[in-house]
Amino acid sequence: MRFAFRSFLLALLGVCAAQATPPTPPATIHIDERSLRAESAVLVLRIDARAGVREISVKVSVRAIETGNPEFERAAPRVVFERQITPSRKQPLIEVPLKGVEPGEYELDLFLSGNAGPGNGFSDRDIRHLTVTKEGYLRIEGMDVYKQRQESERKKYFRSDLAAHPKSPRLRLLMGQTTPLPPQIASRIKDSDVPENRRQIVRPAALEDDLRKYSIDHSQTSWTSVDPVTVRGRITYLDFDGVWRALVNVAVDIWDDDTFGDEYLGTTITDWSGNWTMSVNDDDGFLADGRDIYYSFRLANSRLGVSKCSGEYRWSSAVHDDVSDGSVVDFGTETAGSDANSLIVWAALNKAWNHVTTVGGQDPGLINGCFPAAATNTSRDGTVNVKASDFDGDGITHEYGHALMFKAHGSDPSPGGAHSFGGCNQNQALSWSEGWATGFMLSVLPDNKYNWHFGDTGRELEANSNTCRTGETTEDWVAAALLDMMDSPNDSNGGNQNLGRDSYGDNNSANRIALASMYRDTMWGNLPNNDVLQFWNALSGELPQAQRNPGQEVMYYNWMSVLAPDSCVATKVSTAELKEPEPVLTGLRRFRDLALKPVPDGRNLINAYYRNSPEMALLLVKNPNYIGDSLRVLQHFGALGDTIGSNQRYRAAVAQDVEVIPAEVQKSVDRLFELFGTRGGRTLSADTRGAMKAYESMKSLHWVALQDVATALKAEGAKRPFIYLERGAFSPESRKALQDKALRAVRSKGLPRPPKR
Repeated sequence: MRFAFRSFLLALLGVCAAQATPPTPPATIHIDERSLRAESAVLVLRIDARAGVREISVKVSVRAIETGNPEFERAAPRVVFERQITPSRKQPLIEVPLKGVEPGEYELDLFLSGNAGPGNGFSDRDIRHLTVTKEGYLRIEGMDVYKQRQESERKKYFRSDLAAHPKSPRLRLLMGQTTPLPPQIASRIKDSDVPENRRQIVRPAALEDDLRKYSIDHSQTSWTSVDPVTVRGRITYLDFDGVWRALVNVAVDIWDDDTFGDEYLGTTITDWSGNWTMSVNDDDGFLADGRDIYYSFRLANSRLGVSKCSGEYRWSSAVHDDVSDGSVVDFGTETAGSDANSLIVWAALNKAWNHVTTVGGQDPGLINGCFPAAATNTSRDGTVNVKASDFDGDGITHEYGHALMFKAHGSDPSPGGAHSFGGCNQNQALSWSEGWATGFMLSVLPDNKYNWHFGDTGRELEANSNTCRTGETTEDWVAAALLDMMDSPNDSNGGNQNLGRDSYGDNNSANRIALASMYRDTMWGNLPNNDVLQFWNALSGELPQAQRNPGQEVMYYNWMSVLAPDSCVATKVSTAELKEPEPVLTGLRRFRDLALKPVPDGRNLINAYYRNSPEMALLLVKNPNYIGDSLRVLQHFGALGDTIGSNQRYRAAVAQDVEVIPAEVQKSVDRLFELFGTRGGRTLSADTRGAMKAYESMKSLHWVALQDVATALKAEGAKRPFIYLERGAFSPESRKALQDKALRAVRSKGLPRPPKR
């Protein structure tokens, strides 16, 4: 039994450790639970600081929780303690007397900021729920615990009211309240900084089960051929920087307030100005004089959901009674009257989703958030958990980057655990996972800084001195390399090797590598890379030479132990003599992505090529009379990719309905099958037989028949388990081929000179 319990405990610890977390700042602030005595009305703080921290500032403030008063109208926080602290190896405990704080409930805000050198600012924050009793005693609890208790009390009150009035469930007891904004605020809502051509709108999420259970669903009949009532409004939020902004992509539910159960009339979504609108009929039922309209909004849509971790975020408006035909019911500009920070978290996640969908080229699907959680991290199911104190920092977008990796691969390669900037010799999988998350954050928020909280000076990622000389074991260098690939400025080290390796630089401003190349083309649907070196090897196979070569230099510049790429080396051998190989390679990628990736058998063929490519390349090098056949096949399938990728060309091909693979190309395919099947090793020979079987069933098809076969394959493939692509999972024969001198020369041809080792 003892062994079983210990195994369970270790497994539990393993699950927790595998969660991705934000970088730990150089100094952190904590309530010292051991020294805290409630009756003393004294808060005892502990500061943990790493070596190199130069200065620290501590501020403690309290803000009264005023029930029934909108949060933006509450009294400002009151500072009860502020001090500059000189860091030392053994930092003494700090006592903060709270005797002057009146009895009541408060948000207790502990804020630490400082720097650890030029460009290395940081902060740490902890927000708790504080109760000061009439006797002057202190009760302190986490905001996650407080919110869970609040939600439990709300549900308990609803159940009690329902028991007293079983035929008249009052749905709004399950919700907070909206509050109108004064005209002087409503007139200064700031527009989003997201370009208009990149503002995505999604579908709202379905109504939650508890609301559906206690309402009457008239969403299918609330609209008719006559819809004389227009309902509209605008939803906004106060951001952490004190600026009012539009709340985007939240679900808005329209209701008819009725005695025996409210009618649910339908759901719409807010746009990038926070506006929403819907039309309904005015059928309020028997013995009724026009609908009694109110709306509620939820932090939920088909791509995002932010919950309280123990319930949903929902707010309802006041009721407009007895609406008449032809009315426009305008609720004006409103915001949530409570839980305002949840709106800030939502906005950060929506911006991150919008960025990866437009700039990253791939909609990742639904990613849920939980706020306030016990800690900020990304759980193993891809949920982004945000602690109450982390609503205002870059950690939310960083954690969304982890969720993106999970969605792309089905898992995150990171072993988990604490990590920080400036740390050398980290686990390479941890450095890659964390560096990617920070690199994605810097793509969304391009200020080249990691800000733990609003108001700190932040850590510069590229311009920060770093003595580590193995980039793949340092998350700073990983993030800096990704940023160098994506951003427009060209950087050099200015003679300081702590900023980058001598003789190299970031010189790709004319040939930047897009986030879409990284996420959609290299990560999505592929098994995870174990470190940034494997990622670059995979990414380089997706890039034209004009981007690949300066990208290789960026890797050298950021102290990566990168070798010449070994992906798609067979294609490189075949196209080596072409003056302009890129059009062929671009067409081949289109054929792979549009014709092969959508079906399981196609993904199996892609994996067969990936694992055998080096051996195939070596066979072509040793048998150059087959290179012409290989090039002919590549050019033909590249042209097929171009045709499939163009609606006009595809329609013309179907109209002509010629053979998809002409006779001369079939002859070259047969010759290559003979080469790889008879002279290849065990793995290549077996994979060649599998490819021949697939080819035999397709080679005689014309375009119309191909369309029918492709449709059937896609439908059949949807029923089969998803097959992840495996770049770099080479067969034993291919691993051996990579050591061949002639193949090494092909791989490194045209690349920047590697650094001396």
